[in-house]
Amino acid sequence: MGNASVLIEKEYIKVYNDTETKYFDKQGKELQNTEVYPNNKLFVKLDGNQYGFVDSKGNTIVEYKYDKAYELNEYGFAAITKDGKWGVINEDGEEILAPTYTFEGQEEPNFIGQYYRVVYGFGEVYYTNENN
Repeated sequence: MGNASVLIEKEYIKVYNDTETKYFDKQGKELQNTEVYPNNKLFVKLDGNQYGFVDSKGNTIVEYKYDKAYELNEYGFAAITKDGKWGVINEDGEEILAPTYTFEGQEEPNFIGQYYRVVYGFGEVYYTNENN
């Protein structure tokens, strides 16, 4: 995997770039996203060059139509992108906000419903639904 970033979490290590994401345990064993997020109802899957979501058995729940998709967060929402714009789906696979938002310099926004997380100034955190 070329030009990758590494994120070290308490339980796993995430290695990712624009087209691929891999997870490893602290001993270096590769993990599936279903192992990393066992409580999630949906899991990101890439088919060709489009992303969608499957359930834990691999059944397609959200069709493969996004340019990029991220795993569900702790609130049950996942960021999706299409044509350079961000949107969000919920844990049932419903698109609750079609790709609408544009973000400058934000790699992966964290959503609670239609609201996204912003870190302001000296680390203040708030959620907003205002588009830049």
